[in-house]
Amino acid sequence: MYYWATLYNIPWMLLYFLRPSPCYGLEVKEGSALQIFLSEREDVCLTSGKHNGYVKVDKANKFLNLNFVSILHKRQVISNEVKETLHFNVFLNNNIFPSKELFGLDLEINEFRFPALIEKTKYRKQWLIDLAKDIMPEI
Repeated sequence: MYYWATLYNIPWMLLYFLRPSPCYGLEVKEGSALQIFLSEREDVCLTSGKHNGYVKVDKANKFLNLNFVSILHKRQVISNEVKETLHFNVFLNNNIFPSKELFGLDLEINEFRFPALIEKTKYRKQWLIDLAKDIMPEI
């Protein structure tokens, strides 16, 4: 029931409303800005991930105290196009508020990606897609 939620940004809105999560066990794309940031930290050990081209965040010491969260949803009109972003940040979980951002990145929401994924019914059950269309018809 978030005011800015639309049919096309639902997956990102779910990410927006998640509570901070630990970085431990997170899979990160090799060569990404986040992977480079994590590889420079002494408390992080990157191991091979389950998926090709990804690494898994592990602890180098006894405890890894890094969390991540997606905050600051922005929607703006630029050259007659709506641009939406979510701000992703990594911080130390030290119970101090506001927490100091160690790494931050704006994720641009691509409104065409989600409907394209829905159309790939090869991997989805058709009855669930029909149910979703009944509950939330095209705008």
